[in-house]
Amino acid sequence: KVEMGNVNEGLVPYQQAVKELPDAPLIRVALGAAMLGTENPQYVSAAVNELQTALLQERDNAFAWYELAQAYGRMGQTGKAELATAERFFVQEAYPAAMQFAGRAQRLLPQGSTDWQRAADILQYQPQCAAQRGVCPRPLPEATGARIHFEPAGNRSVDDQHDRRRIGRRLHGL
Repeated sequence: KVEMGNVNEGLVPYQQAVKELPDAPLIRVALGAAMLGTENPQYVSAAVNELQTALLQERDNAFAWYELAQAYGRMGQTGKAELATAERFFVQEAYPAAMQFAGRAQRLLPQGSTDWQRAADILQYQPQCAAQRGVCPRPLPEATGARIHFEPAGNRSVDDQHDRRRIGRRLHGL
């Protein structure tokens, strides 16, 4: 029903699914997104709760961070929206954008708060290797004599982000 534009009717099956599978973060993300899709202000707080719970279980879900940022924006919590956007870019390994939004968040959040500190953590993060962007702070494996193992394209997972992480770890022997 959600896909057919009947978002309000689609909430009940998602809510039932969350009751039956409380440890399924993707279902919680779908419920939160559906709640926000209603554009009904009464669902925004509940959507934030669902998205936060999902992110406790699966912190690298960029879509959940995106939806959480939208929810915070609707609640007028711009600092938290900026931080959620920074988190989204961080898990996507788009570090310059993550740092930009973390800086914005820090200016809007109470200094010393947990959220302010998380923004500071993002600002201080130094990626291990940015070889994909032409910058690598450590020597490439060829220079150290390390062997690189690339898996055949047929074995790749659907989620290319995880492939990049796996290859990055192998590049640096992690």
